[in-house]
Amino acid sequence: MSIDIRLLRYFSVVAEELSISRAAVRLHMSQPPLSQQIQQLEDRLGVVLLLRKKRGIELTAAGAAMAAEAKLVIARLEQAVDAVKQIGRGELGHIRIGVISSAMWGEFPNLLRRFHTSHPGVNWSVKEQMPSVQVQSLLERRIDIGFFRSVAQAPEGCRSVRVAPEEFGAVVHARHLLARRMSIPLSSLADADFVMLDTPAAADTLYLAQCCVDAGFTPRVIRTAIEPQTLVALVSAGMGVTLLPWSMSRIGWPDVKFLRIRPPTPTADLYAVYREEELSPVVQQMVSMITAR
Repeated sequence: MSIDIRLLRYFSVVAEELSISRAAVRLHMSQPPLSQQIQQLEDRLGVVLLLRKKRGIELTAAGAAMAAEAKLVIARLEQAVDAVKQIGRGELGHIRIGVISSAMWGEFPNLLRRFHTSHPGVNWSVKEQMPSVQVQSLLERRIDIGFFRSVAQAPEGCRSVRVAPEEFGAVVHARHLLARRMSIPLSSLADADFVMLDTPAAADTLYLAQCCVDAGFTPRVIRTAIEPQTLVALVSAGMGVTLLPWSMSRIGWPDVKFLRIRPPTPTADLYAVYREEELSPVVQQMVSMITAR
């Protein structure tokens, strides 16, 4: 048996007022139709809910129980409607985020903080993933938005928006001959041994290798690693030089010096990448926050 929520609302107001006339005023309707609606509810339930008396009405035991239950149902429905509206506006929900590990030293944590402050009802989770894994995760709907660097063109089926500009810097040991300088041309590293991110793990390695070629040399890569923090540790151990986003200078490893690269400077801009179709309101809110800056 189904009962129209409208009947519950009518009955709830009547139960609060204990008067058909006063309830009719609150409901902006005349008394006869309201009485008919209450009678219809009683007929559907097969029980008497109200005792009509000369001085007003009284709730039967069944009516009192119905009034309490109706109040709960109406409140729950209103909560559900409000929640659906908030989800539609991107104020509630969950967003699954992919991010490269080096972004955690730059603007990305500030972005999360601002989003959490402006959208406290949205839950979020972060997975550190390589760019290639993020793209696959996006297309397979295992994440909702990804963050990685130097996206000249969004992958097929995706869009991108720049989160923050950044540059690559040269990372050398504190006793390296170049360490006394504040900035260097990229060509000054032509004779250095490089430690770089493993090519399958980072498309940036190919980009940086091309930047070196444009500067007149092919980098001599003697060691590779998966995580950028490992590269900093290798430089600290005197095992070579590397190129990393400038924000990673915040790591503060001992015996490591970050140097600016003179123009043309390799860019390490951070981008947000998301699916072109079926964009959720929560993702829309995050993208809007990024583009509003």
